[in-house]
Amino acid sequence: MADFIIALVPIFWFVIALGFFKVSGMYSCIIAYILSATAGFLWFGLSISNIATATVEGIIDGIWPILTVIFAALFTFKLTEQTGELENIKKMLLHITDDKLILLLIIGFGFGNFLEGVAGFGTSVIVPAGILVSIGMNPVRIVGSLLIMTTMTTAFGSVGVTTLVTSQVTGISADILSSNVIIIELLPLFLTPYVMIYICGDGWKSIRNMFVITTISSLAFTVPAFCIAYFVGPELPDVAGSISAMVFTILFVKLFYVEEKMDKTEKNAFTLYQGIRAWSPFIIMFVLLTVTSRLFPFIHNMLVSVKSVFTIYNGINPSSITINWLTNSADVIMISAIIGGLIQGMSIKEQISVFFKAIYKNWSMIVTICSVMAVAIIMNYSGMIRTIAMFMVVATGGFYPFVSPLIGGLGSFVTGSATTSSALFGNLQTATAEALGISEAWLAAGNLFGGGVGKIISPQMISLGASAVQQPGLDNRILRATFKWFFILIAIGGIFCYFIPIIFKLY
Repeated sequence: MADFIIALVPIFWFVIALGFFKVSGMYSCIIAYILSATAGFLWFGLSISNIATATVEGIIDGIWPILTVIFAALFTFKLTEQTGELENIKKMLLHITDDKLILLLIIGFGFGNFLEGVAGFGTSVIVPAGILVSIGMNPVRIVGSLLIMTTMTTAFGSVGVTTLVTSQVTGISADILSSNVIIIELLPLFLTPYVMIYICGDGWKSIRNMFVITTISSLAFTVPAFCIAYFVGPELPDVAGSISAMVFTILFVKLFYVEEKMDKTEKNAFTLYQGIRAWSPFIIMFVLLTVTSRLFPFIHNMLVSVKSVFTIYNGINPSSITINWLTNSADVIMISAIIGGLIQGMSIKEQISVFFKAIYKNWSMIVTICSVMAVAIIMNYSGMIRTIAMFMVVATGGFYPFVSPLIGGLGSFVTGSATTSSALFGNLQTATAEALGISEAWLAAGNLFGGGVGKIISPQMISLGASAVQQPGLDNRILRATFKWFFILIAIGGIFCYFIPIIFKLY
C-alpha cells in the first residue's frame, strides 16, 4: 500500500495544484518532476545517474516529435495571421451563407476541425468562436459546442501529435493506436455536429430543420476521417475530414439553399487566385502529408529509412529512441509554411522573426512539456506506473476498461492537454491491460479518447474559450453547460472500451 501511495504523489500533486491551488502548468510540472525524481531515488531504487539519463530521455521525447510539431503548426498559424490571409479565410467562410446554423457547421465543425488537425492546442476553439460570436451567436453555447467538437478529434490534432506521443511513451505503433481510437470514437464523432446544432439552436426543433445538411456534413467528415485513421495513420484524419465536410456542406448550400439577404457582390468578393493564396500553406501541407504518407509506400519507405536509433537510459530495460529525420510531420508543416509564406508575400527574414517570436512567447510550454515527459519516463523506469496499475487491477478487476477513458479524462482535466494526459497515463493503461490480459493498444486508445473528452471541463480550455470571445468571467457558465456532456461521452467511451473487445475477441 505504501508503494501505491508514494507512486501516486506526482499525479495527486497535479490534481491539487491545478485543480485547487491554481498553480500554473509550468510550475506544477516542475514540482511534479522533483517529486517523481525524489520518490524514484529514495523509495524505488533509482540512482542519480538513472534519474539524470531518464530526464534526458524525457526531454528528447518532449522535443521530438512533440515540440517540433507544435511549433511548426503554431508557425503556420501565426504566419497566416501575420500576412492577413487568416482574416481573408474568415471572410471567405462568412460569405457563403447568412444562416447562422449552417455557418456553425462550416466554420465551427469544418474549419474548427481543420485548425485542430493542423495546429491544435486551442486554435479550434479560439478562431471559430471569435468569428461565430461576431455574427451574433451566443458565446456560452458557441464555446461549449466547440469544446465538445474538438474532443472527438483531439487524438488526431496537430497532425496526430497526441497519438504519436502515446506511441512514443508506450511503444505501441501509432498506426495501431489510430485504428483503435477511431473505432471507439466513431459514433460520438458522427453525432458531434448534431450536438452542436442542438446546443446552439433551438434543441430538437433545429435538428429536425437542419437534419439533411447536418447529416451530409457529418458523413462527409466521418467517412474519410475513419478510412484514413484506420488504414493510414493519425496524421491526416482531421485535415481530410474537415476539408471534405466544408466542401460538401458548401456544395449543398450552393445547390439547395437560396439566400435573399446576402449581397451578391459580397458573395463573389474573392477570386480563385485569392482563395489559393490564402489557403496555400494548408493546401501544400495536405499534399505533402499525403504524398509522404503510407499511401505512397515507395516515397514513404525511402524517407523513413533515414533515421537514428539510440538509447539514453543507463538502467535496466532501456527504451530505444528512434528519430525519423525526414518523416516527422514537423518537416512537412515547416516546408509548407515557408512556401505558403512566400506565396503570401512574406520574406524568409520576416518568417524567421515570426518563428522565433512564437518560440519566445511559448517558452513556458517548452518547460511544461519537457518536464511532464521527464515525469512520465521516471515513473515508468522506477516502476511507479506499474505499482499504480496493479492497484487499479485489484480495485476494479475485469471492469477496468469502463474506467480507462475516465483516467485519460482526469489527465486532460488537470493539465488541459490530451497530449500530457497520454504522457502521464499511457504506460499506466498498458501496464493495467497487460495485468488483465487485455489488448494494450485498446486501453491506450481508451486513454486517448478520454484525454480528448477531459478537455471539455478543463479549466485551462474553458478560460481559453472565454478569452477567445473576449468575455472573461464566463468560465462557470461554460462549465455548467459542458459538464453533463463530459459524463455522457466518458460513459459512452467506457461502454465501448468494455464491450467491443468482448464482441471482437480482443481479450
